[in-house]
Amino acid sequence: AGTPFVNKMFPKPLTMLQDNKPALQLVLENLKMKHGEQTFVTVVLEEHCKTFHLDKMIKMVVPDSIILQTHPHKRGAALTCLKAFEDPETGEILRKDIPLIVANSDQLLTWDISHFLYCMESESVLCGIVTFDNVHPMWSYVEKEDNDNIKKIHEKIPVSNIAIAGVDYWKHPSQFFESCTKALDTITHREVYTSDVLNVFIDSYGGDRIKLYHIPKVLPLGITE
Repeated sequence: AGTPFVNKMFPKPLTMLQDNKPALQLVLENLKMKHGEQTFVTVVLEEHCKTFHLDKMIKMVVPDSIILQTHPHKRGAALTCLKAFEDPETGEILRKDIPLIVANSDQLLTWDISHFLYCMESESVLCGIVTFDNVHPMWSYVEKEDNDNIKKIHEKIPVSNIAIAGVDYWKHPSQFFESCTKALDTITHREVYTSDVLNVFIDSYGGDRIKLYHIPKVLPLGITE
């Protein structure tokens, strides 16, 4: 009886789920590598930190995490991600041209993140997308050309059964920044989604520079706040 009561009081990232862990803790643990160096940058709402101490919870799960606080806006994930490039500390890290993983906070993947990174090491790969089989319009979908290259990403339109899990790889963070900026400059009448950023990348560099990484299962958590 306690869990439903707690979940009504707290924002979605603090929703209690399996093993009595808050949803965001499960997501962060799902993105941890077993070996090797890794820097976590989390962008969260300032009001969640002031009222619910979300920043302190994140530090308990990932002590070295860099936490950036932002305010609600209506420009979508692209603008939220740019916060990391604007911050002096994280901006310096990203300028070192170390591969970047961009992840939503609302899903758990059945995967091995180290194997995913290993599969992205090919020189021809500039961008990677985690995918899985689905047809529900809650997800975005990959459209392929006849030669199997990526043609376009469709936001919440099931044009295929290749659904996007909400985790992307960028070999060069500068290309992610460039694609985000172009998408925000071009699309001014609505939120700018990760699918828009990927489509800008496809237009600039070609769908043949994207590698799909298919996994067996994704569990949606619904904590996009």
